[in-house]
Amino acid sequence: MKFINKKVLAVAVLGALASGNALADAEIQSANTVYAKEIALPATLTVPVAWKLGYNFNTNETRYACVKLTGATLPSSITSPTITGSGDLTAGVVNVVGNNVAFFTISSDPTATIGGTAADIVTMPALAINATNYNATITATVGLYDNPAAAGACGTNQLIPGTGDTETLISFKQAYTLKIDSHKAVSTVSVDPSYTTFAAGSGLNAFGGGLGPVTLASNATLALVPGGILKADGTPIALADIFPTAATLKIAGNFNSDWLDSAVFTGAALTAAADEESVTSAAFDPLTVLTAPNAFTVEANGDGEIPAGIYQASMRVTPNAGYTLNYVVGTGSGAAVDLVPAIDENLITADTSVTDSAANAGQIEQDGVKLMTPLVQLAGGNWLARLAISNTGTKDRTFTLRAQGFDSEGDSSTVTVNGTNSFVVKAGTTYVFDNLANTLTFNGRARGTVTAIVNAPAEDIKGVYQLVNTAANTISNINMINPSNAAAGGH
Repeated sequence: MKFINKKVLAVAVLGALASGNALADAEIQSANTVYAKEIALPATLTVPVAWKLGYNFNTNETRYACVKLTGATLPSSITSPTITGSGDLTAGVVNVVGNNVAFFTISSDPTATIGGTAADIVTMPALAINATNYNATITATVGLYDNPAAAGACGTNQLIPGTGDTETLISFKQAYTLKIDSHKAVSTVSVDPSYTTFAAGSGLNAFGGGLGPVTLASNATLALVPGGILKADGTPIALADIFPTAATLKIAGNFNSDWLDSAVFTGAALTAAADEESVTSAAFDPLTVLTAPNAFTVEANGDGEIPAGIYQASMRVTPNAGYTLNYVVGTGSGAAVDLVPAIDENLITADTSVTDSAANAGQIEQDGVKLMTPLVQLAGGNWLARLAISNTGTKDRTFTLRAQGFDSEGDSSTVTVNGTNSFVVKAGTTYVFDNLANTLTFNGRARGTVTAIVNAPAEDIKGVYQLVNTAANTISNINMINPSNAAAGGH
């Protein structure tokens, strides 16, 4: 049996007594303070920083405490902290090192019965923090050390065990949401001329088919994010702090007057741009208009083809003084910005969801399929031009032909389709125009473009343009192009 040496035992007891000063870990008491990301930075944010000492002081003992910020800087002058609890502790003058570390002495009363306990709270009551980065999370690190040099570094080196802690002190969060419920309308092939009306039941408004109006976007909402997000003075933010009472709505898309009768936003009148590629509203108050039901609708005039397209919305607004909406440090207030709404398809339960996430003001699709041969030429003589439309589906499908002439330097033509422009390609068969000279009449040179517009799913229909030399018995086949899928090679 081995016995412990008395000297070794004495050293062990002394070590245990010495380490007994740090009985509980330090703990930062300050909760994460969430500020609005819209506050113009740089800005001074005043928050308290408080933490448990995590160390039991002896009578007449001095240690060095520190606070270090990550993601922000400290002011050059800081008021001495207060210390509350069961002990009798005093904080000394605060020294600031390198703009982000503050350290000071903590001393216990030479005559006090209790020098200070690990549960005592150190508080910097009004710490002015200079924030410069919207995307930064500002953290605070605290600790207690035996010497000022170690405290000035405020790291893990020479940290008294149990006295260190790091917590999030300040974070930034966008204080508002701008949402829109985007919808889809379908212009239909099953009329003559094709794509001049909307399909029955398409769009948000379940009308019986016709010119519209159809709702492409509805219930655009500007709302405050819940959860107590603060403005720079530490009080809860409101939408009116950020947003003025005047904004404009811009919707980019195809507003060609050949097809469009009207485009309406319930919040304000819309004016078409000269190039007919967008409409812009008159000034309206987003704080009232975008908190009530509203809609963006279009109506066709029945004269021109309703094109397939995406309609993208943005709200132009200049934020109030002291706020920014582009989150660029140093821009301050007064910088106008175009806010793009996010799609929220839960705003309206009767949903016709878009198929393109970029369609944040709505979308128009064309049903059926178009198959185009960009150049048809009737050469005459031994040459024939043919067209073949194939239906691999299980239903008969109707289709029409659209013919257009060409225009080049000193040479042009116009073209029409002869007779009744209505055809049927039966299920599982191919409809062949054996000689396009019998189907098309050209005024001018016999050259142009032919498009077959088929009332069928695209996957069921294929098309071929064929040039035949009857004398040489040669054939050249050219697959017709689906313009909606041209990037993928068409058909």
